[in-house]
Amino acid sequence: MRFVSRSANYMMIVRGDQEYEVFETAEGTMIPRHIKKPGLILEFKHGMAKPDETYAAMMHWAGTPTRRTDPERVDASGHSAPDVFGAVPYQRGVTIQDGVGRITGVSNPSRPDFNFSLYDTEWLADKDDREEAERALLSNADNGDWYVKVDAVVVPPPWPNYEKVRAKKGMTVAEAIATKCLEDGYNPQAVLSYERAHANRAAVVEALEKIIVDRDALAEEAEALEVEVI
Repeated sequence: MRFVSRSANYMMIVRGDQEYEVFETAEGTMIPRHIKKPGLILEFKHGMAKPDETYAAMMHWAGTPTRRTDPERVDASGHSAPDVFGAVPYQRGVTIQDGVGRITGVSNPSRPDFNFSLYDTEWLADKDDREEAERALLSNADNGDWYVKVDAVVVPPPWPNYEKVRAKKGMTVAEAIATKCLEDGYNPQAVLSYERAHANRAAVVEALEKIIVDRDALAEEAEALEVEVI
């Protein structure tokens, strides 16, 4: 699971260091064994969120009031500035007021995606640690406030059996895909984008790029032949 935080250095302590004893039987005798279990601390990493994850995070916090004091959004008395919102409004400056409500300055504007950090539970090699971390992240009160779970954007294939196209009738896979695009009217740019994001086969990419180049060349030629009638 992947989570994006609106803080550049969000950290969660799932458990502290643990020490306990277990007893094992050896030749009829109970023998104590001391076990140490290291703590589990989740440290979000700054700047690792993908563009679609950043966008999803920004949309989540758009217009959502924060329930905690934001370090960059406090007045001179140390209280949270009024009408403080989540990520998106961070793109503009916010007035800073003193204890009697007088404006003493304006905070520097910032871009929220510059502050986003990410944690992926797949970074944990131990299965039990990974499951414990996921439970903690999903149940913690900060979920939805200081971080949010993001899901991969699923882009459907250009046509249902795209992944099953095979070489046939003297054509390579790349030629078969290119022919399908031309004969059935599929947008070669959309097919190319899908191919690059998935299998990214060099021959298929080259064939699709050729279709796009040829199409653009024909369009330019047709435009050059147009005669303006007055």
